[in-house]
Amino acid sequence: MKTPKILRTYSETIICPECELQQSATVEIVDVGIPMPSCVHTCTGCGYVIMESEWNEVNPQTKCTAIDEDLGIIDELLNPQTQTK
Repeated sequence: MKTPKILRTYSETIICPECELQQSATVEIVDVGIPMPSCVHTCTGCGYVIMESEWNEVNPQTKCTAIDEDLGIIDELLNPQTQTK
């Protein structure tokens, strides 16, 4: 299995579910046939691997807004001709 290509990244501030350390984590938009967000981070405090299901953002937006933003990024990557300058 080949490693997916990283198309774009952005940062979010999250809280570790194990030690409660607040830290910056990177979300990667990866190409797995279609662009998909990948949320996996190793805690800088305790080393716990934080999976997407445990992703707790500090001051999170509503889940629908966050999903809409991810889909907007994915749409830009799938349809670059629709971007405005």
